[in-house]
Amino acid sequence: NDRVALLTPIAKAYLTDTAFQAALDAQMVFGGHGYIREWGMEQCIRDLRISQIYEGTNGVQSQDLIGRKTIKSGGAFIAEYIAEIREEVNTLSADLNFIKDATLDAATEVEVITQYILERAKEDAEYPNGVAVDYLHAVGLLSFSYMFAKIAAAANEKDGEFYQNKLTLARYFVARILPDLKSRLVRIQTELGAMVGIYFKTNHMPVRFLIYVAITALTRLLIADIQHDHKADWDLLIVTGAILLLAISILVVRFASWHYPSVIRSKSHDRELPAGKTPRPEDDELA
Repeated sequence: NDRVALLTPIAKAYLTDTAFQAALDAQMVFGGHGYIREWGMEQCIRDLRISQIYEGTNGVQSQDLIGRKTIKSGGAFIAEYIAEIREEVNTLSADLNFIKDATLDAATEVEVITQYILERAKEDAEYPNGVAVDYLHAVGLLSFSYMFAKIAAAANEKDGEFYQNKLTLARYFVARILPDLKSRLVRIQTELGAMVGIYFKTNHMPVRFLIYVAITALTRLLIADIQHDHKADWDLLIVTGAILLLAISILVVRFASWHYPSVIRSKSHDRELPAGKTPRPEDDELA
């Protein structure tokens, strides 16, 4: 069954990821006592941690979803699933528009990102592996939204505190959990997975990638300092200057790689460029 094949990685990986995180959050409720054996929370943590491993590590499940279940099928499995979600969610009553609209939006976003991945996979076979975990979580969030829509539809027809709590929980999911979908989509499209793939493929970390990492770290430090001190001082000026210098260095590297490209290495490291081929900056491993 295609649907079972598609959702098996979600059930094995996304559910165990979220369950383990929920257990960690529950442990925090106890404060320092959550670390003590007598309360039982540390055992819950141990028991749940293995669930992310023994059914095939969750990273492998993610690769299964994006590779065999999505790319290999040309996106057919996920397209059928999204069609079912839209058909059922569109039947919800007007007073459930909060979950209806959120689920339909999520379905569209997953549909768009799936097409993006399919196109990128044609250009770079390594790309899907770099974004597999984020894609699995994106589909998992869509699935949760779909389930909450079904729960809300059932609870909305009944009275009682129990059913009202289900509606409250659905609203909480839409407001606090589902927005994580957008961050997952951003990660898929930032090309960071492809950059890491370049490193493992060529054994050379691109200089610009290292500079980007440094700029990101310094920017986070700058934001933290501003939030903490609420005023400008020499430390902030130094960090700001460092970020500016790194940004300029990226331009310098690009300029240098264009005019003075390093030797391009083939996979065998013993072949030179074909006759008449001019080195390009994008060919420069070190840039």
